[in-house]
Amino acid sequence: MIYVGLGGSGIAGDVLAGLGLPVQVWKGPGIPPTSTGATLLAVSYSGETRETLSSVHQAMERGMKVVVLTSGGKLLSVAKERGLPYIQVPGGLPPRLAFPYLLLPALRLFQDSNRWLRIEEFRVGALNFTQENFRKGKELASAINGKIPVIYGSKFSAVAKRMKQQINENAKYPAFYGEVPEIHHNEVEGYGRGFPLLPILVKDQVLDDVTANLLNPVIIEPPQGSILYQLGALIHLADVTSLFLAQLLNEDPYVLRVIPKARELTTRILS
Repeated sequence: MIYVGLGGSGIAGDVLAGLGLPVQVWKGPGIPPTSTGATLLAVSYSGETRETLSSVHQAMERGMKVVVLTSGGKLLSVAKERGLPYIQVPGGLPPRLAFPYLLLPALRLFQDSNRWLRIEEFRVGALNFTQENFRKGKELASAINGKIPVIYGSKFSAVAKRMKQQINENAKYPAFYGEVPEIHHNEVEGYGRGFPLLPILVKDQVLDDVTANLLNPVIIEPPQGSILYQLGALIHLADVTSLFLAQLLNEDPYVLRVIPKARELTTRILS
């Protein structure tokens, strides 16, 4: 399956791929050249993402099977007009806040052939660590304030990416992420200049110990439990950290200043 989606609608695809499910994540207009015979899962919470609409149109031109996951907009209209199977989720939220509405239906598409996917455990993981994550999130936000966080992960690289995105959008603050072990072959060399970087490591696998030894990062340990239980807890921590940082900076998490302009310019190009 090819998962097409960007931003808050795209991170669920990264989680699916990180779970080892047969998913190729595509974050751009059009479709990848290796898409022959594949099913395209087009995900846009708003239903208005131009890059995703472009992918759907190209996929239909090539006779590919297309499945749509959205709350409405033009994407839902295309699905209904062209008879495409679709999943409609509740609307009215910023895409980044609608993450569970996108991840859980996407997981269900794989559940029949992957019985180990006990989807309820994602919600339980978030609920069980709510209070602890509030405490940790406040501590992380305070540590980040005044520095540039760079979040790393191997098994949990999707969590690292989610935290980066949430800090960017909710706190209007620069943040970056990298994947272990790739960073051991390039990025670690860049810490010799004394820039105000704050490495954060979502730690799990043995090679994460290399990152820990090289960078002395703030370490986030996953709880014991299934992978979905861990993801529920970790993604909740990523989200609340960004909200506490926004609070420290007196930023409104709901307000976007630059992204709407990017969407407007993209629409002009891809219309």
